[in-house]
Amino acid sequence: MRTRGWLAIFCLCVWGAGCGDDEVDQSDASDLVVDQHRPDLTGDADLDDLSGTARWTKPDGYASLTFTVDDSANQTYTDGQMEWNASLTYDADTNIVLFSSSWLPTQGPFPPLYDDGPYDLGGHEALGATAGDHVFSVEVFFLAEETTTFEYGLINELDYWIWVGPNGQVTVQQGEIGTVVADGMTFTSFGDIDLRVTLNIAELHASYADFDPANDALYVKGSMISWRPVQLLDNGERGDATADDGIFTMTLSEYEGDHDGLLNLEQEAQFVFVFYSAEGIEYKVGGNAVTDGVAAYSTWDPEQPGVFLPEELLLLPESAGRALNTAVLVGPDEQIQPTEDPVLRFIEPNRGPTTGGTPVELLGQRFAVGATVKFDQNAATCNVQSDLLITCTTPPHPTPGTVPVRVENPDSRSSTHELGFTYVDVASAPSITGIDPPRGSEMGGTQVTITGANFASGATVLFGENLAATVTFNSANALSATTPAGNPGTVSVTVRNPDSQTGTLTNGFTYEQEGVDWATIQWPLTTVTIFEGEPLPDLFGRVYEPGVTDGTGQGAGITAQLVIGPDGSNPEEEFSDDGWVSFPMDFHGDIGNDDEYVFQDDTLDPALDTVGEYDWAVRFSMDSGSTWLYADRDGSGNGYSVDQAGTIVVVDSSGLRVTDLSPPAISILGAQEIAVSGTNFSDGMTVQTRPNGTTTFAAQPYLFDSSSQLRLTFAAPTAGNYRAPDRFDLRLDDSDYELLLENAYLVGYLYTPTLDGTIENAAEDWPTPFRQAASDIPTNWAGNSLYNLYASFDEDGLYLGIEADLEHSGNTIVVYLDTDFGAASGFSQMNAIADEDPDKPTDWWRLDRAVTSWVDASAVTGFGADFAFGTMELAPGDVGHFINELTGWRKLVAGDNWWFDIESPCTHTSSTCVEGSYGADGQPGVIETFVPWTILYGSAGVPQGGRQIALFARIVNQTGDFLSNQSLPPEPSYSDETKWQVSEVLVFEVR
Repeated sequence: MRTRGWLAIFCLCVWGAGCGDDEVDQSDASDLVVDQHRPDLTGDADLDDLSGTARWTKPDGYASLTFTVDDSANQTYTDGQMEWNASLTYDADTNIVLFSSSWLPTQGPFPPLYDDGPYDLGGHEALGATAGDHVFSVEVFFLAEETTTFEYGLINELDYWIWVGPNGQVTVQQGEIGTVVADGMTFTSFGDIDLRVTLNIAELHASYADFDPANDALYVKGSMISWRPVQLLDNGERGDATADDGIFTMTLSEYEGDHDGLLNLEQEAQFVFVFYSAEGIEYKVGGNAVTDGVAAYSTWDPEQPGVFLPEELLLLPESAGRALNTAVLVGPDEQIQPTEDPVLRFIEPNRGPTTGGTPVELLGQRFAVGATVKFDQNAATCNVQSDLLITCTTPPHPTPGTVPVRVENPDSRSSTHELGFTYVDVASAPSITGIDPPRGSEMGGTQVTITGANFASGATVLFGENLAATVTFNSANALSATTPAGNPGTVSVTVRNPDSQTGTLTNGFTYEQEGVDWATIQWPLTTVTIFEGEPLPDLFGRVYEPGVTDGTGQGAGITAQLVIGPDGSNPEEEFSDDGWVSFPMDFHGDIGNDDEYVFQDDTLDPALDTVGEYDWAVRFSMDSGSTWLYADRDGSGNGYSVDQAGTIVVVDSSGLRVTDLSPPAISILGAQEIAVSGTNFSDGMTVQTRPNGTTTFAAQPYLFDSSSQLRLTFAAPTAGNYRAPDRFDLRLDDSDYELLLENAYLVGYLYTPTLDGTIENAAEDWPTPFRQAASDIPTNWAGNSLYNLYASFDEDGLYLGIEADLEHSGNTIVVYLDTDFGAASGFSQMNAIADEDPDKPTDWWRLDRAVTSWVDASAVTGFGADFAFGTMELAPGDVGHFINELTGWRKLVAGDNWWFDIESPCTHTSSTCVEGSYGADGQPGVIETFVPWTILYGSAGVPQGGRQIALFARIVNQTGDFLSNQSLPPEPSYSDETKWQVSEVLVFEVR
């Protein structure tokens, strides 16, 4: 039994917008930005104003509330780096607080703490405080119109919870006008004991069987690191014993922040592992942490300096007392009886049926071996697990109601929780009447609504034997839940209320085998015309399935087919009834993370033996054809649409046919020519064009070369009247025959700019229509702004131009680029990239860490970043090209980004190039860059049929932990709560 002083460092998970990762350079970060949801306290012009003039005057009829934190032992905090986080909101101008019943630790604003002297002398502290003593305080004013109880804790400058123990409470009586003191906190001096916690992936709880360390990120957060999430890597570095052994390790001395230190003997440290992202899924089941695969060690023994010895794992309550975290008490597990009264703090669960039999946990301190427990006057069957935990089975009780729970140690010392447990009638057990939808993927993640009766807040849900990933209590008659992974087939669903009563719907949910994630018609996107008896041209489709197609070569288990059917019909609904037929497709090659398939045939299939118009599509299966994913021209992400089907037109030998358009894309600037090749053209025939998706055709001038070639000439647009980027349809009509080619060509951002470190908006540089995004939003980081983003492409590659201001203190402009928008085959949560290779040159590694930011684009459907461009400088001197380790292109790969060489000068061949210049005379700086198609798409360049490209730019610091409000395109609803989220990206097509 542990008998030490009970120093409980409880957790309340506070996710603020300034959260750091395992490599936060706090001194650098504080130079860049103070967390943006609060005032810029470190830049307060009044901070040193101790002129003797009172900063505030307490209004008549108001009470004072004071709160103090003593940091004199460690002296790591400065003015404004801590906030009294409480059920209140704070007005810095009047120093008045208002009660806020819906207290969330990320709301506020909250009162900041200072060590600059009392407010009556011009400081910010409570009356009587002493400036510079490292004891921080605050005194605020509150109008007590009724008796009010505030609940509170403490957060640091990164919005992380640093309060020690259960949430504090302070009550202000109605009409109070004096001073009410809220219990504060004293930071214990740092010790000399190191701590190590590990997670063995091979021993994970069954509820987390779908976690894949090869593709998913793992974090840990804990009281010993100020609840700052640290990403863990199994790479043999920073305390990790062996690379790639499946045991992820966090060693405290390797990850200390500015306010963290080594531990003392008998000090408590709580921690929780987090999967997928820093704000992902905590390693908990039923709301409490689990210990499967978890281990902890510390260097507590002075006789064995530096040797990590095993620690006993505990489950201890977080600050609100509603959940348990994994924890250790540093030092050996001693069997000593306590000599003080025990303290019973929590009973979990605190409700159960009158029949008894509810398993409960009693949490507190100084429990002794042999302690007994009574529920009312009835003894319970219990086991003392530690001096902090007793497990019991409740005895029966004759009537419903709330009863006291009493713990008594063998020395007769005792503790009673007067409202400890509530007995409920057995008739209150939950029951399930329905689940909607009743079917979902074997991979889990299906959102379902469970209807029934007697559901209670805090209920858990089991699908078979697996706990639901999330459960939301809507009412006593409805719960929302996210299904866990499960094997294909039907399972029963069980709701378990906190009082342990359950209700089960037998065979309530069916797991279906996972199908293909995404697919699309790859090429041709325009109408295919053939004569009777002629073979079809090659037809291409593309498919993406995570973990299957992203490797080299053909993804295992995929069946691919071309399907052809009547014009205007839907193969998903009418395949067997309406003349649709299928043909096998062969693997053709890799395109990034996707696999490309092709249909090749040298004979006209009987399905096309009649002159007329037909639809075609592609379909893919992962279960040998039991289920299919159908895809049209704009991909499967938005479902199959008849309007987006491919088109095949079979004509007789005298009909019109188009075999080729060259080039397939022209510039929005016009003044270009398209050669149309085909059969049976005649001089004087009508040629018309229209933007795809519209209904109005316009006459298109052309030059008649021969019966097999026309030339369409596009005049330069007038000033300010540029053609919108769009696919265009082409219609040919010779009075006997009419031919419509949908998506015949692209009018797009085709242009080759001059890369010289300047942007002039002139014909020889970047004409106005190539300014793709602009922002006039004032920056919240002085000296760091994004103004304009230019983009274009040509046959060689992609060009970007950015006008911006950027301080040279580690701040970074990062452009995230998706080369196959719609497939979502890259990264949407950028902290999953996690390139932490210490063998890379220092400066190049800095750029990798900036790219690995907390920016999250998962709200943009179909976005997955494949590449990133970043720069920590705009240029090292005069206008002209520059190359350094702080600028470049990255291929995004979890754990080890690929770097690309930078040309000098730019020749637009096989390497990237960068030009840039500092701003002068009030002008913004400029960065211009080129990346060839051979890098973005491989040696073949842009795939047939073209691609949708999507991108956006943000400014982050050099560790990716902080970011400004600047973005291109600008975020329409930027806020402190959502500032990491991306909702707007620039999308355009390349061919």
